[in-house]
Amino acid sequence: MNSIAPRLPVLLRPATPADIDERAKRAIESVEDGNSDALLSFAEHLAEEGELGNVANISLDMTVGQLVEKQITTRDGMAELKAWARGLAEEQIELADGYAAA
Repeated sequence: MNSIAPRLPVLLRPATPADIDERAKRAIESVEDGNSDALLSFAEHLAEEGELGNVANISLDMTVGQLVEKQITTRDGMAELKAWARGLAEEQIELADGYAAA
């Protein structure tokens, strides 16, 4: 007998603004929690925008994660994190052809 359970189909529905908000919230929390993939993704965004390390009191021995953590303690840094997270969420929904899991 096969012990592998059958995969259940994923039910999809049109994405709503609340779905985008929820995805953005999870992205922000991932950066704030120090998730290495999220930190790297946000750091790459900051570098592309010329904002990485654009804070006071940085030193040469700081890691990228520490730079990002310092960046999001500022009002501008937090605004940039929120804008990045929203853009990321919208992009993810767009890649899913406007659908979200039901």
